[in-house]
Amino acid sequence: MYDVRFAGWNGEPVAAWLIVPAGAGQPLPTVVTYIGYSGGRGLPTDHLLFASAGFANLVVDSRGQGHDTPDRDAGEGTQWVDG
Repeated sequence: MYDVRFAGWNGEPVAAWLIVPAGAGQPLPTVVTYIGYSGGRGLPTDHLLFASAGFANLVVDSRGQGHDTPDRDAGEGTQWVDG
């Protein structure tokens, strides 16, 4: 498992895990899982299904959700989704 960070909207950090099968040494087909605004990533062991089937899985938190990706400017409106 790899801990991944990248810049999201307005440079806000987004956290993800890249979970790969044990011993993987070549490029793999990859499933990207976006958790959404109703939850967090949980634990890495919650996301082993795809790796056990031979796929890589990038599990991405929504920006501003969870303790790893809080909005730096919370309170200025960047943490809400307009619907």
